[in-house]
Amino acid sequence: MRSFAAFLTFLCFVGFTGCKPSSPCPSGQFLLKNQCVLCHPTCSECDGHELFECTTCGVDEDGQERFLHQGRCRTHCARGLYPDRGHYACLPCIANCELCTDGNICAKCQEHYKLQNGVCQTASCDIGQVQDPDTGECIDCEMGCKTCSADPDICNSCAEGYLL
Repeated sequence: MRSFAAFLTFLCFVGFTGCKPSSPCPSGQFLLKNQCVLCHPTCSECDGHELFECTTCGVDEDGQERFLHQGRCRTHCARGLYPDRGHYACLPCIANCELCTDGNICAKCQEHYKLQNGVCQTASCDIGQVQDPDTGECIDCEMGCKTCSADPDICNSCAEGYLL
């Protein structure tokens, strides 16, 4: 069994199994011309000293949480992404979601989608409803309205038994 472990170590060392070579430098530094050099202050680990060469993020020296996206450690994630605090990375929201707080529940859908129970559906509100421009969610028109404008309080046509 010892020789098999040695063989696996050898394979990793020569790069046959996709193992990442271990760095002789401590965390927060990278090897440059046989010397350990500090990563950019926003990075926990990196491949170089530039702002966009981060490979791992975390809490920076000022106590600010930072999340990896496209090689940078950012304090906020872009629209369509959420901050995963377990891995300190910006991960994608669920399909057709513009704003989310985690990978399972959407807070605001992309245009032409409506929010239903935290999930984005193709926007087609029921009769007597209109799509909220801020959230994409279908909201009820004023009582007695069959159709309403972008403002749910402005009735365009009435339900049976009601007058404009």
